[in-house]
Amino acid sequence: MKINLRKSAIAATAALSLAAASATPVHALGKNEKNFLLGAGAALLIGSIYMNNKNRAQTQQAYRAPSYQAPTYQQPTYYQPTQPAPSYSSSAARAFNSYSATERRQIQSKLKAYGYYRGTVDGSFGPQTQQAVAGYAGATLGTAKLSSMNGAFEVYDSLLY
Repeated sequence: MKINLRKSAIAATAALSLAAASATPVHALGKNEKNFLLGAGAALLIGSIYMNNKNRAQTQQAYRAPSYQAPTYQQPTYYQPTQPAPSYSSSAARAFNSYSATERRQIQSKLKAYGYYRGTVDGSFGPQTQQAVAGYAGATLGTAKLSSMNGAFEVYDSLLY
């Protein structure tokens, strides 16, 4: 148990004042002096009780560290296609793939806005993009444009600009 210097000093002062009061003849102290000594003794007693309770309450409050759960690592799962992706080597596919990823997504977005494309705007040339480009070219510049690289660029540029 740790000795508290302040509590000890208060207790010693209270003991001395009470001892001095009892050693003094009762008839030598007046009514006011007796009341003062009783009040001082009561104040010291209440003060020491208050400080004792305050210190006890502070020491009883336990620090609770926040609960922390370390993140768990999960092995990523990769898509393993059962069949290889079809290879598009047409001039329309080569022209489409020569654009930047942003431009390819813009082309697909325009085709989607015009109602030709119903797939995900991902910037990759697949069967849905091929059908959408053929439908758009047939309705505007003609599907014959898609047989050459220059014609395919003309179709895509009409969607971009």
